[in-house]
Amino acid sequence: AYVGSVGTRRGEIDLGVLGREIEVVATVAVGGIRREGDGPAFRQVLLDPQVTEGVTSAETWKETPYGKVLLKWKIKKGNKMVMEMEIPPGVEAWAVIPPGVDFYYADGKKEYAGGTGSARIRVPSGKQTISWTLPQQL
Repeated sequence: AYVGSVGTRRGEIDLGVLGREIEVVATVAVGGIRREGDGPAFRQVLLDPQVTEGVTSAETWKETPYGKVLLKWKIKKGNKMVMEMEIPPGVEAWAVIPPGVDFYYADGKKEYAGGTGSARIRVPSGKQTISWTLPQQL
């Protein structure tokens, strides 16, 4: 099951109280956890939250046959996007950095993102934090 919450400028919404269809859409789109590839269920995942005006954070997770995939993201002061991820062993994960981002930080280390198109960053198993400045004000 998908579970989590979404933070807005007006407060937090618990996805568990929504209907099943809305919960899945909110988790996959806003929360950002999606199945990737043609292999076994959730052996590969894409972490790609769809940041929307008025939504400032989300915390979602998906129970998989390999363990729980966790993604928390938040927009902080200065339009800084911070994604905290926890990937179980046996799951291949990629995080998406949106177009227009030149640099990002992976666990504090500055990395080049390219700036023109979206970049896919390999996320190893375990806990990791990736952050960047959003290219436009939300």
